[in-house]
Amino acid sequence: MRHSSSGLPGETVTVTVAACTGIVRVEVTDRSGLREPELRPAGDDAEDGRGLGLVVRLAARWGWRRRGGRTVTWFELRHG
Repeated sequence: MRHSSSGLPGETVTVTVAACTGIVRVEVTDRSGLREPELRPAGDDAEDGRGLGLVVRLAARWGWRRRGGRTVTWFELRHG
């Protein structure tokens, strides 16, 4: 919410979770800016900036795409 316009009144963030054989896929859709999601280092005492780093380290795959003025950032976790 902090890094997108989805924190503004009337805006939304949508989280979708789907499980298939051996894979859990999570998609987060928000009204982010024009920049693409980018992994940036967080300082040791930073209160934010670790979300995408966690996704990169834990996910089997991840990516993003634009859809109708919104950004969909997704990741897949293996289970089973």
